[in-house]
Amino acid sequence: MRGRDLLDAVLPTVCVSCGALAGEGPIPHLCASCAEALPRSAWPLATRIPCLKSAWCLLPYEGLGGQLVRRGKYGGREVLLAELAEYTARAAAPVLPLVGAVVAVPSPPARVAARGFSAPHLLAGAVARRLGVPHVRALHRHRGPRQAGLARRARGANVAGAFTLSGPFVDEPVLLLVDDVVTTGATASACAQVLLVGGARAVHLLAFAAALP
Repeated sequence: MRGRDLLDAVLPTVCVSCGALAGEGPIPHLCASCAEALPRSAWPLATRIPCLKSAWCLLPYEGLGGQLVRRGKYGGREVLLAELAEYTARAAAPVLPLVGAVVAVPSPPARVAARGFSAPHLLAGAVARRLGVPHVRALHRHRGPRQAGLARRARGANVAGAFTLSGPFVDEPVLLLVDDVVTTGATASACAQVLLVGGARAVHLLAFAAALP
């Protein structure tokens, strides 16, 4: 455990969303009321993202979805993100297409080193366990400017060439790409393109929160 997680383990747990007493619902870092607001199933995005067969999400980024992601990532709450990952996996598993493996969108190495964890990998691991398929670390991310704060067109240019495949696929798998947040879809599209060129038959996407409809 790190910083904020250690405090949460010692002090009475309050809801990271509203501040009420937490620990009674399906997500220990949320109060029962806020946990009740979480969807019981993932939903398909209406926006078509290039190179993806389908895209699924649990929550809109605006509101509770974005709030939880920010509290987890920027607040150093790895345990909260792990709880959200398990919840997302349970909610999404019944509606997701059949896939042969799960691949996380790799986080920038410097950010992983600073935080000590990667939100997409936490989510991908939980989803892979729930689906009973391998969690494959198939993508490598090269250093580059942050996506946060960039406009849509700049995001697409920023991730061009940012990802490479760890090794080619030999059995043409159908893959589930996993990220914590989808903003414009540029990162997911760039990752999917690399996976398809590397031999994947199709790539689907699952995110915890999405800014796209």
